[in-house]
Order: sequence, then C-alpha cells, then structure tokens
Amino acid sequence: MKQKQQDRILGGEITLWAENVKYDTLELRMWPRCYVIAERLWSDASITRIEDSMYQRLETMDDWSTLSVGITTSME
Repeated sequence: MKQKQQDRILGGEITLWAENVKYDTLELRMWPRCYVIAERLWSDASITRIEDSMYQRLETMDDWSTLSVGITTSME
C-alpha cells in the first residue's frame, strides 16, 4: 500500500453480527475478537510474526478482563 493511502487510514473496525449470537454468550464472543483485532491494529507494521508472542499477550488480556470486569473466556 502506498504511503499516501496509508495516511488516510484512521483506524479499524470490529464487527460481530449479534443476530447470530445469543445474548448470554455475546460477551464471550465479542471480547476475544476485540483483543485479537486490537493486537493487529495497534502492533507496529514491521512486526510480521505477531503470532509468536500473541498468545502470551492475549492470555494477559484474558486475566485482566477476568479480574477487572468479570469476563471469563476460554482461550484454548
């Protein structure tokens, strides 16, 4: 992608079609997706082997979400 085009990018978007998700499992589906998308959007573009350490960072986020807001997900 050309630099001029890259300069136009302001951010990203996470989509989840809630009509396909039951209300009681919405958070369990939403938060892990948010963590992964944020990981890619906020990581430096020079990092191309992001998966190597991504799971360690996602586990940290999972622990944080359990302690901070009570969301329990399974990253397995």
